[in-house]
Amino acid sequence: MFNPPPPNMCNPPPANMFNPPPANMFNPPPANMHNPPPPTNMLSLHTMPVQDEDFSDYMLKGYHPVHLGDVLHSRYRVFRKLGAGSESTVWLARDEKADRRRYVAVKVLRSIPARIKWKMKRNSHLVMHLSKLLPNDLVHITRHAAIPFQSFVVEGPNGRHLCEVLDEPLGPSLAGFLTSLRPLYGAQQCNCRLYSSGLPPWSAGIARRACCQILHGLDALHRLKIAHRDLHPGNICLALDYNLSEKTENEIQQDIWVPPPKDPTKSLCPNKWQEAPYGNPQASPHSSEWNAANLYRSRMKTELHDSEKLRYVMGSSPLPTSSLFHNRDFRLVVTDLGCAAPFDDCEKDTIFTSNRKYQAPENLLCLPASHAADIFSLGLIFWEIVMLRPFIDQDYTGFDRNGKQLGAIAERLGG
Repeated sequence: MFNPPPPNMCNPPPANMFNPPPANMFNPPPANMHNPPPPTNMLSLHTMPVQDEDFSDYMLKGYHPVHLGDVLHSRYRVFRKLGAGSESTVWLARDEKADRRRYVAVKVLRSIPARIKWKMKRNSHLVMHLSKLLPNDLVHITRHAAIPFQSFVVEGPNGRHLCEVLDEPLGPSLAGFLTSLRPLYGAQQCNCRLYSSGLPPWSAGIARRACCQILHGLDALHRLKIAHRDLHPGNICLALDYNLSEKTENEIQQDIWVPPPKDPTKSLCPNKWQEAPYGNPQASPHSSEWNAANLYRSRMKTELHDSEKLRYVMGSSPLPTSSLFHNRDFRLVVTDLGCAAPFDDCEKDTIFTSNRKYQAPENLLCLPASHAADIFSLGLIFWEIVMLRPFIDQDYTGFDRNGKQLGAIAERLGG
């Protein structure tokens, strides 16, 4: 039913395809071809732009306050924040009811009562279709599309929140990588900057395989009769190039933990952190001592507050991976079905993509977005992957911003 992509498309090409190609817009000649600096093992996630929610959005019908150590659905113990968007926050959690060590990503959506019912209906639609698939088809479907396998509702001070559990925690978004690459391909095409960054040249082959994988992810959703309706690089993530379940919580947290200061009086941390307990990172994971250590050592990405509802806002820390640039077997996954809907329900609302630059013309005309809008957004993403710049590179404002953006699209497409 779902045939895998041909080997020459999404799968890694032969090794000789990775020989340095002729210089062109994708591959400028290196400043020193014979002695380039060795590439780093991993693109630094700490320098990549990461979106976080605002404290003011923790209000009625807003975000649900999640803290490290919280247990959701009497099963999933939270210990790291992976990301945030306009509709939700995403957390890494240990499944305490699993027979063996198992980590999941839990997406906690904002409290919008009118949407909970239809999102539960959409998830039921997905489960129904997935249950009819053969095992091999199911593996192919979920290879490039992140589909929640479980949903539940939590009650909080800001209302009722739908939570979705993803079986495979993912790495950083494609948006962060593209934003990091863009300055390296400026007007001067300075390859010195590219090599000093530790990244190999962005090639047409990498771009082609990235586009192909995203296409297969969207195709998987469309075969299930689901329209994504919020497709943009921020909702496309890189799969991890290692088995997360083989790592302990301490090993997972090492990339964001900072040691306690030797002299708290000379610490650059706010006074509140100087008064906070250091905890014990060697204690049993998820014990009170370990939770205190996890919070304290993650303090560089934590904003403290005095609210009774929200003690602090964690900064997002995507799981690190190096596969997109240093491993030919990279895998991209389409994520975030927050605005998704079955084909039959697309005409019943006008939910738009959260990123205006990737909206289809029907969105800009305030018409319902269907699976056809996904194809337009897909084309804009392909353009950005190949050209390393957005098709719409201006943020339009004002009363007629939709009309201005439509005009820009028509002008660029020759309409």
